[in-house]
Amino acid sequence: MSQLVDPTEASWTSPSKSKWATAPSSPCCPACRAPIYPAEAVIAAPRTPFHKWCIKCRRCKKSLTPSSLNEHKMQLYCNNCYQHVFMDKDYQQYSSEEFVGTEAAEDEDAKEREKHKEIERKKREHFCPECEKQVWP
Repeated sequence: MSQLVDPTEASWTSPSKSKWATAPSSPCCPACRAPIYPAEAVIAAPRTPFHKWCIKCRRCKKSLTPSSLNEHKMQLYCNNCYQHVFMDKDYQQYSSEEFVGTEAAEDEDAKEREKHKEIERKKREHFCPECEKQVWP
């Protein structure tokens, strides 16, 4: 019969390192942050792979096709949403003869409303709209 060896006396050596390199990591989908394997990758944005089921409009969640796909900072949009989100402000800002600046048209509308409210308040409190001094009835 063979003799049993005490585990402290046994000489155990770790296996040597493999000569094979590790597999490259899979790229991540920008929409869901999950790894994408080659069989499920679809190139939607410039040189960026997405899952097929992740190619949806960020705003309205419609499925996108190559003809309806618009990309802005790795976010996908359909034609209608892209135009609504990005193009309206740009068109309003640059379509006039003079440069409006970085403020959007909504900001100007808000300023007009505030100015109108201030004039109404001054009328109620009996202030002159011209010189802004109090008027006594």
